[in-house]
Parts: sequence; structure tokens; C-alpha cells
Amino acid sequence: NGEISSVAFSEGNISHVNVNDKTSYFGILLVEHGFTTGEEVKLSLNRPSEKPIGERLVEANALSPHAIRIIRQEQLAIRLSKTIQNSSVQVSFLEHPVHQSKDGIDRDLLTNQLNDWVLSKVTVDWLRAYFTPWLDHALLIGSKKRTEDRAIRDSQLGLTPEILKLIDDVRTVQDILNESSLDEEKSLRIIYFLLLEKIVVFAAGPVNSLDFQGKYQRLKIMAGEIEKQNHFEILGISQNAQDREINRAYLELAKALHPDKLSPRAPENVRTLQHSIFSKIAEAYDILRDRGRREIYINELTMGHADEMLHIESVFEEAHGLLFRGRYQKALAILEKIAEGKKHRTDLIVYLLWAKIKVGSLSKDSAAFIDEITYQLNLVPPEERHTPIYIYVKGLYLKMIGNVDKAYVYF
Repeated sequence: NGEISSVAFSEGNISHVNVNDKTSYFGILLVEHGFTTGEEVKLSLNRPSEKPIGERLVEANALSPHAIRIIRQEQLAIRLSKTIQNSSVQVSFLEHPVHQSKDGIDRDLLTNQLNDWVLSKVTVDWLRAYFTPWLDHALLIGSKKRTEDRAIRDSQLGLTPEILKLIDDVRTVQDILNESSLDEEKSLRIIYFLLLEKIVVFAAGPVNSLDFQGKYQRLKIMAGEIEKQNHFEILGISQNAQDREINRAYLELAKALHPDKLSPRAPENVRTLQHSIFSKIAEAYDILRDRGRREIYINELTMGHADEMLHIESVFEEAHGLLFRGRYQKALAILEKIAEGKKHRTDLIVYLLWAKIKVGSLSKDSAAFIDEITYQLNLVPPEERHTPIYIYVKGLYLKMIGNVDKAYVYF
């Protein structure tokens, strides 16, 4: 949409990131990390000085100089995170001298960022569309050495070692989804992260499977999802996708789901269902490849979205009031209902976690409850983790897991 961002690389590290949003986060990051207090930050900001806040705090003996580098790295990571959006971008590369920075993002830090983005930025609809052409391909280990990296094995994504064990046995993507103890969304996120890191790669060709019962079950799930999706979601693209992206997305899906690709031995129920799914894909493509029809369709979506959001906002305000009055169970029921839909506020997950933590685990398995809350807290994008409501909920979370001293910092 005409917005320009730049990322500078130097000696294998990301050294600078420039985005339109100039929010600093410096003071709040210092407090979150425990390097100083909110009172010290306010005092330094009130002192007349043109120096950056970090230098002011160091001069006042309220901050160690090494903390500045840590916070600058985190600032850089937040700015980089802002460039990761559900949108289409044009990329160009320019070679020119870059001012060296000691606060850059190296390979290990980038791995942590990729891990974070796969959780907080990539939608499950996009993942399903991405993996559809590859479901019958085996996954192979691309770099055995990197599977031992701490950043990989201690991933926020969960049971990465379990997925790697299944891949070691040369399973197809669909086999892994069937056999993993994790749900589909978590498994897809882990596999995608491993692909980004080139720890695993797709086999060159599909496995010729005669498991038509498994294929039928997979197609049934896909058919159910497509019924709830708009044309852009069906193709796995954003609303500002260009012609080339639309064509590429359609061709990738056609490779896997065109009825002609079915084995001659496929039973009639599989043929009928795959034909139905592909007709939906073809319908989406026919509308989106025509710029005039695409514009009309986007306008229709926008109008419908606006009406829906007005209703959702009204219902959300009811839940919001219930939270502040301490009626957490009722608020949770309303927020969970909103979350079932595809359209809702970007910060809904934070309010939902507030209600969940206050209600507590409804089963005796408190460890599983904490794991799920931890996972969902990581679904919040890095740049949205410094709002007052997030900070409060993070404090509730830390108190819940017994880290009371750290929780006090957030409260």
C-alpha cells in the first residue's frame, strides 16, 4: 500500500530496521526486563536533557550500560516484527555501505524471531492452503546437525522433538498430522518453522498412497473449512494480492486437488468430494483473477465485515464490562463465542486469557492448562505485548505459574 520499510544486513546479521511506526518501547522494555523501575524512567524523562533516556539513566546510576544493548536488540526485533504482515510486498535489494551495529540480530536471535512469528503472525488458514499441495509428500531431514540446536529443541512451538522423530521415520505431511499427539494447527506450525529453518525439506515427488479412506477423511475436513472461507482464504492469499500471486496460488492448489490428479483406482466418494472442493477453488479463482470482479468482491467483503464488526464490538463491550466487574465465567463464555468466528478484534486473545486465568482450569490437569495458556499468550505478536492490558494479563499469568516477584513488575 505504498508503505516503505527497509532492513539492512551486514556480515550475516540484521543491523538496522526502519519502519514508519516510530514507537520506541525503550522505557517499558527496561522496566519489563527488571533493569530499572517505572519511577526512575519517569524521573529521567522529566529531567531537561536532549540525551536518549538510556544515557540519562546511566548517568543517574539507575541503569547498567550493558542493558542498553539488550534493549536496543529487542527494539530492533520489534521493528522487524512489524514488517511481517498478512499482505503482499515488493522486495528490492540494494548494495551500499552499512554502518556497523553491535546491537544487531544474529542467526540465533533470528531463529527465535521466526519461531515467534510462526506462532503469532501466520494464520491457520494460510498454513492449510500452503500445505495442501504437499500433504502427500514425505518430509526429509535437511540438516541433522541443526536438530540439536537449543533454539530448535526448546522452541515455543511445543513438542518439536516429537515431530522430528516422525520425520526421521520418513512420514508424509498427512501421516504426521494423523500420528502426532498435537492438534493440526500446532503440528502445521512446527513443520512450517522447521521448513523455514531448512531443518526439514519436502521430498521431490508425492508418495503414491492407496489409503483412500484417509484421503476421504482429509477431504471432508477440507470441504468443511472451505464452506467457512471467503475466496481469498480459499486460495491462501491476502486481499491486496497481485495477479501473479493469485495465479500461483491457484496452480499450486490445482496440482494437488484437480480431479484429473486422482488415481484411476480412487472410489466414487473420493472423486465426488474432490470435484466439489476443486469447483470452489475454481470459482474463487475465476472471480479474483478478473480485476473488476475482484474489486466488487472486496467491496462486498468490506461492507459485510463492517456490519459484522459493529455487532461483535457491541458484544465485546458486554464481556469487557463483565471482566471489570469480576464476573469472569460469564465474560469467558461471551469471549469464546466471539473467538469462534473469523472476524474479531486483534486484542481479543488477551481479554480471553484474562478470563481464562481468572476462571482457572476446569479439569484436574493444571499442567496442561498452564501449557495451553502459555501457548496462547505467545500468539500475541511481539509489537502488541506492551499494551496496558497485555502487561496486566502477563502479570496474572506470572502469578498463576508462581513467579510472584516477576508478576509484581508487571502489576
